[in-house]
Amino acid sequence: MKIRITALLFVTIGLLLLAACGGAAQPETITVVETVVVEKEVQGETVTVVETVEVVKEVVKEVEVTAAPVEEEAMGADMSLDPYILALAGYRTGPFQHVGTPLGNGSQDAATLINLKGGIDGWPVKLLEIETAYNTPRGVEAYERAKTEGNLVTFYPFSTGTTYAVTPRAFEDKIPIVHTGYGISAAANGEAFPYNFLLSPTYWTTEAATTKFIADQEGGEDALAGKKIGIVYVDIDYGRETIPLMQVLADQFGFELQLYPVEWPGLEQSAVWTDIAERGQPDWIILRTWGQSTVVSLQEAARVEYPMPQIVGCPWSPTDQDISLAGPDLAKGVRANYWTSSGTDIPVIQEILTEVHDNGKGYGPRYEVGTQLYNRGIYGVVIAAEAIRLAAAEFGHPVNGEQVKWGYEHITPDILEAAGLTGLVPPGLQTSETDHMGSTVTRIHEFDGENMVPITDWTTAYEDVVSGLIDEAAAAFKAENPELYGE
Repeated sequence: MKIRITALLFVTIGLLLLAACGGAAQPETITVVETVVVEKEVQGETVTVVETVEVVKEVVKEVEVTAAPVEEEAMGADMSLDPYILALAGYRTGPFQHVGTPLGNGSQDAATLINLKGGIDGWPVKLLEIETAYNTPRGVEAYERAKTEGNLVTFYPFSTGTTYAVTPRAFEDKIPIVHTGYGISAAANGEAFPYNFLLSPTYWTTEAATTKFIADQEGGEDALAGKKIGIVYVDIDYGRETIPLMQVLADQFGFELQLYPVEWPGLEQSAVWTDIAERGQPDWIILRTWGQSTVVSLQEAARVEYPMPQIVGCPWSPTDQDISLAGPDLAKGVRANYWTSSGTDIPVIQEILTEVHDNGKGYGPRYEVGTQLYNRGIYGVVIAAEAIRLAAAEFGHPVNGEQVKWGYEHITPDILEAAGLTGLVPPGLQTSETDHMGSTVTRIHEFDGENMVPITDWTTAYEDVVSGLIDEAAAAFKAENPELYGE
């Protein structure tokens, strides 16, 4: 899908979405990030880039967004039945709004499609989106609020910090916490984290594969000795998550690990990138930024003339939206390791286009359909519907969170195919009571000037190292929280 989203359009859409959202109005003065288009000299050429600016404004503290309006008689689901509640801690405001918005829009469109197709055996789903501005305390508030809204059977933290914060609460509430491709890497261990579901490779799994890709580019693992690999990361739980893994791999292969923390929210990075260019001079950079901080990272890398092909991002940086805002010409060649596929040639995406967007029921703009983040929003909701469907077949409707947990533990490739997810997620994804990850394979993508395209096959690496770290971290969590296990 050609990236053609302009910065000004993003700002306009963000403001319109904010104005359109309903919910409990609690005015609050916050600092949000907006963008302006400027022209700059980069590598001797004048290019259009984006500058980030902070604006103080008054917004509502919580914004509840339900699915795109659909006439009740047009719904296939029986809207008189109590819906299954899926709740997400969204962020359509703040420094991560341009990435939170497509995640939310994909989630909303998926919920609309499910209801249009008859719900889950006739039972509707309600997607409850609560605005948090990517703030962990507000994420916890969203979780607690969602529990009061009805039969909550899945909560999406949409943030590593919120994932850590609500995980202990899920033990008591028996509510699945679904954090696809983010959150606590050790939660792949279903015995230690019974209510956490990654349903995708972990951060550790992905970064191990990225390290193997770097080794392959250098001529093999032996060639890593003496090389310098830097991590540019926003200094929050998300950004720091893979440091333990990379320290182990650095010791194993003899490369120098350089850490470049960026103070949250990562809007000022000039000193970091000057240090990279003048002192550290890493051979490779792994990017673990998010939202506007990724836009700034790409612009700063261009400023210091760091080669884009030597930057390999994690699954969340850079995204299609980041590249559009930073400038496609500027970002050409940058790489990232994704566990999902972009594009619309995916059965469930085709259904959303024909059943939802073609009928004027889409929550966001049509051109956003098929981008990485939009597609991930779809995946989280569609897989929830399948978990509910499995649970209901086993226990009968209505099912509760504990029973839906059982459903999440019985996902198979056949179920994913029937749900139209073939081509969107890694092949062969299958969960169990102990494996809440389901897959370890990812693909490196490269921005060719128009699209992020895969340049490797599905692959995994150093599974022994990753599984060892997962088991070690899981054991430590159990030892530190015996009360969660009735001990």
